[in-house]
Amino acid sequence: EFGKPFITTSLNISGKPVIKNLKDLTKNMVDCVDVIINAGILKGRPSTVYDLSGPKIVKIR
Repeated sequence: EFGKPFITTSLNISGKPVIKNLKDLTKNMVDCVDVIINAGILKGRPSTVYDLSGPKIVKIR
């Protein structure tokens, strides 16, 4: 666990289907966050995530 406040725009997990609707959230996902903002069913493409913590840039998703 990160152990510090964390803000994100989504709960998408690498290798899993993109979450575009609140009904697609698992109970575990809902239980792990303090606030969920319902913006309706989302359209568009998911973002790309890179790991910049090491000497090489690694594309996560």
